[in-house]
Amino acid sequence: PTQDIVLGIYYVTALIEGRKGEGMSFLSIEDVLSAMDHNVVDVNSKIRLKYRGEWITTSPGRVLFNSILHPELRYINKQMGKKSLGSLIDAAYDRVGQEALVEMLDKIKELGYHWSTISGISFGLGDVIIPPQKKDIVEQALAKEEVLSSQYEMGVLTEDEYLRQKETLWSEASREAADAILANMDVTNPIRMMMESGARGSKSQVAQMAGIRGLMSDPSGKIIDYPIVSNFREGLNMLEYFISTHGARKGLADTALRTAKSGYLTRRLVDVAQDLIIIAEDCGTDKGVCIRPLLQDGKMIISLGERIIGRTNLRDIVSPETGEVVVPAGELIDSEKAWQIEKAGLEEVWVRSPLTCALQDGICRQCYGMDLSSREKVLPGETVGVVAAQSIGEPGTQLTMRTFHTGGVRITGEDITQGLPRIEQLFEVRRPKKVAFLSDRDGYISEIREMEGKRKVFISSSEEGVESRSSYNIPASQPLLVEEGQQVRKGQPLTDGHIDPQQLLEIEGLEAVQNYLVDNIQSVYLSQGVSVSNKHIEVILRKVAPVNRVRVIEEGDSSFVSMELAWLNDLEREVENIRAGNERFLQEAVRIMSGKKLLDLAGQGGLESALVFKGQELDERSVRQILRPGSGVSELTLEDEGDVLRVIVGESSFRRAMTGLELIETVELSEDETIPSGT
Repeated sequence: PTQDIVLGIYYVTALIEGRKGEGMSFLSIEDVLSAMDHNVVDVNSKIRLKYRGEWITTSPGRVLFNSILHPELRYINKQMGKKSLGSLIDAAYDRVGQEALVEMLDKIKELGYHWSTISGISFGLGDVIIPPQKKDIVEQALAKEEVLSSQYEMGVLTEDEYLRQKETLWSEASREAADAILANMDVTNPIRMMMESGARGSKSQVAQMAGIRGLMSDPSGKIIDYPIVSNFREGLNMLEYFISTHGARKGLADTALRTAKSGYLTRRLVDVAQDLIIIAEDCGTDKGVCIRPLLQDGKMIISLGERIIGRTNLRDIVSPETGEVVVPAGELIDSEKAWQIEKAGLEEVWVRSPLTCALQDGICRQCYGMDLSSREKVLPGETVGVVAAQSIGEPGTQLTMRTFHTGGVRITGEDITQGLPRIEQLFEVRRPKKVAFLSDRDGYISEIREMEGKRKVFISSSEEGVESRSSYNIPASQPLLVEEGQQVRKGQPLTDGHIDPQQLLEIEGLEAVQNYLVDNIQSVYLSQGVSVSNKHIEVILRKVAPVNRVRVIEEGDSSFVSMELAWLNDLEREVENIRAGNERFLQEAVRIMSGKKLLDLAGQGGLESALVFKGQELDERSVRQILRPGSGVSELTLEDEGDVLRVIVGESSFRRAMTGLELIETVELSEDETIPSGT
């Protein structure tokens, strides 16, 4: 549901003090509805109702709302906004099925439109309330700005530091003013109702109407260091109005340009993922990904339960308290099981993922899990690659619109055109412009040395009593995130900036890179209020940062070329073939060489153990020991019934030296059993 419907439902389920009929008690839902019809009690009054043998405090509006719900979903005793309506519909689909849900949605629509009309909610200039604290907030910010200016003029602050601190100062002032507006608004204020219900508008738009507009960006995205302290209610002066035009125009230009960009992103994503189809029941892998709640600035944005619904469990999930299995391995986690897992107090869960599916071409049903459109296990033949590409590309248009809605105002330290370019940067695993320095070890910051134009940061760690240090030269313009004496872990950012995936790969491995990409793509969408399932992101990343592709460093006896990017399955198959081939040739060698006396052997390195058998009669164990891969033996001289037999390893020939070099047997032996591989 959107806009009018949401607003109507929010109004009808509101509980407002001091309304007509407050404190009345009713014995049934019918009594409440009758009293409302006869105008005895107001829709938002606080009343008591006996429901299923218990007295509850509620309102006639909430009773009315519950009367249109399916009996299984009653009784919801809270004010319903856009989010809670969404959750209700979600739960209803699972509990009462599609048919009953469609009827219920129809009634919700009718009720929403009816009450948004009756409520008479609209807003005039008088509803935009400027908080009395605004004057003090502005004065304090201007005083602090003066201090920063004098420090900058004296050379205490660099230009970058000055601008950054000034930006933080005004962002904070805008935030304070926005909080003050809401604190001063009555719960029945139309603007507040529209915003809090989720029907229309956001906190930042209200802040611009009644608080402080704050700092603006110029056409190139640089901050104009003159803050707009007025708001739309008071009106802007000429200079402020002129500065505002940059943002307004940028918003319109952005909307036009980026809609095209978002379409192009969708096209590229479809191109890369169109061959990902569900082609098998189960690939049999024992790999998966570890899912944790998504946090941003220490706050939980998506709970563990929400993130694991629709995934296949990889390992038995055991309750830490009782020790009993909550969900066995290989089961699909539905909302009921997700709730049980959260209740058990678990902080992470290992699940199957499209990223780690062992199939070479498509994806298996177990690794994909639930089809999000039907809430059933995904069907064979489903084009999950295209679905993922569209699910990620479509909200891209919403990322592009953000400048338009906030009129080019700087909200956080990041540029407002972060959305789409950042998504592209992450999917293409590009090196970002402003790269953060990462710690290459677990340890602590032992020293930060200030030098000309840079700082040297030392990290110390001790392994088995041996102390070691590594140092980083960090430019003075890049703010540090750590201080002396602080404990750091491997892969932790030491400075401001984005993490370079390539660097993270070298330090922490592929799994860390995949987690970083998934979480950051998710964060960009969430910052715009768009929700995209992790599963879609993982499907695309399967092609972008494949967990089952490795780079062959040394080809050995394989058919691969050095530095080739190979499928892990192909590599393992090749290694298996080489092993089997080696075994065949070894058995052949054992057959030919057993019972013969070893006279001499030649080769490079690793011959010590082989020399033990010199002068002895060979058996299977000694032949295997001498010819094991990596032994370095290249030539053997054997005695067989008075003849001397010369064996050249690797040149595929066994020759009798005494009888005119006649070829008797051919044995090939591989020197390397395995192929060293790395990503």
